[in-house]
Amino acid sequence: MDLSWELPIPLDYGQLPKFPIEGLPEPIKRFFVNGSEHCDVEYDQFAVTSLAAISTSVQKKFCIETNAPYCEPLAFWGLISSPSGSRKSSVQAIVLKPIQEWERDKRKEESSEIKRIISSIFAMDARIKELHRLSAKSDDPDERKNLLIEIDEIEAGKPELRSYTSVLVEDVTPECLSLVMRENSGRTGVFSAEGSGFFEMARGRYSGEGTPQLGIYLKSYSGESVRVNRLSRDPISIDSAVMSICLAVQPEILRDHARQKAFRYSGLWARFCFSMPPHNIGERTLRRQPLDEGVLSEYGNIVKTLLDLPLSDQPTVLRLSAEAQALWDQFWHDVEHQMKEGHELASFRDWGAKLPGATARIAGLLHLIRYAYNQNRGDLEVGELDMVSAIKIGFYFKAHTLAVFDSMGSDNMRDKARGVLAWLQSLNKRGDPEPTITRREIQASHQSRFGTAKEVDEAMSILIEHGYLSHPFKQPTKGRPSVCYRINPHFYK
Repeated sequence: MDLSWELPIPLDYGQLPKFPIEGLPEPIKRFFVNGSEHCDVEYDQFAVTSLAAISTSVQKKFCIETNAPYCEPLAFWGLISSPSGSRKSSVQAIVLKPIQEWERDKRKEESSEIKRIISSIFAMDARIKELHRLSAKSDDPDERKNLLIEIDEIEAGKPELRSYTSVLVEDVTPECLSLVMRENSGRTGVFSAEGSGFFEMARGRYSGEGTPQLGIYLKSYSGESVRVNRLSRDPISIDSAVMSICLAVQPEILRDHARQKAFRYSGLWARFCFSMPPHNIGERTLRRQPLDEGVLSEYGNIVKTLLDLPLSDQPTVLRLSAEAQALWDQFWHDVEHQMKEGHELASFRDWGAKLPGATARIAGLLHLIRYAYNQNRGDLEVGELDMVSAIKIGFYFKAHTLAVFDSMGSDNMRDKARGVLAWLQSLNKRGDPEPTITRREIQASHQSRFGTAKEVDEAMSILIEHGYLSHPFKQPTKGRPSVCYRINPHFYK
């Protein structure tokens, strides 16, 4: 055996990393630990849901500059792939409680003013109705003219009826979502512990045509303007829409929605940071740690402090320190390299292209947690510590996202490489001291699997990168030289 060969790297994703909590702001770390111990789940569910909750609290108030003058809005989209019974609802209830309390308090404050406006509108409508009645009875042209002028003046003076503050939504149609966002200054947070409804709405289940309705979602990730035209009603216009999302979805349901090609090709999947934490169903006990009221209060105060920050015409710009900028630049280059042919993100360039931006957003959110906790309103520079944490989280999401895509059947080329690997195993070259295979043999045996020679090369690149095959070499024959690959002898052990 050639002793230069190392053991090949398995094509499956193996044990996935846990959410990295080292270096996070202390109050949020304490919340993740206490919450996960109480619910008897991994930190991951609390961490991903909390990032979306913090993001919802600061929408359109801040953005983060990565390459001047480009700024990323702080929208965060998280998706947790977790089986039924893994306490997804309990986690969301704990994480979202401060936002729901803040909503209730705001509605109490708004109640008397909204009731006054409704009463004024009701009285004005009654007066307009009476003026129309008098106008219809009058035979005097001048009197009718004056009555109509008064009607116009009342109509012009009607106060605008505002809605109660509504930060969170769950399963709503895209049109209803646009209405909610317009009433909330172009912002919302979509949270669902049974995320199938979100995808049913997005795929157009309740639209007349049954076609995917993705525009408002896609545009709200990057803060673009949204315009929804409606028959016989005024269009809905939002100058800069920003949406944060956190969905918990069962793996089987996720696989079903993966068949919706529009979700992949439109870039909807590419906007999510996926998490697939291990579950401990079957091993849990009834002895759960109680929630620490001090920890909950600490977390709740951070969320409410950020919700209370005023909304201005333009978001406040967070900038990276020199050290943080250098770290982010290197991370960008690392991800860019991983999107080359044959590398880890080559089949997921749509997702990989958004990873550096998502990581910068996470760094901004971590900075704002410190900002709210320390009450340091003048600190608008994201430092090295939070960027280091964000990059670790970015690598975490990369590993989990690739695993989720694999479980969804989205990693088509990796599946093809597995097929070749199974075929190589069936050849049983165990007794061959230098097992070799030609490119022509591979292509001939997998005509239904590979449409083009380029696809063969891409699959072989994956097997080379994982150490199953050598780099190709040419072997002389009577005719055209054959392109060959040596097979790692460890593979047949």
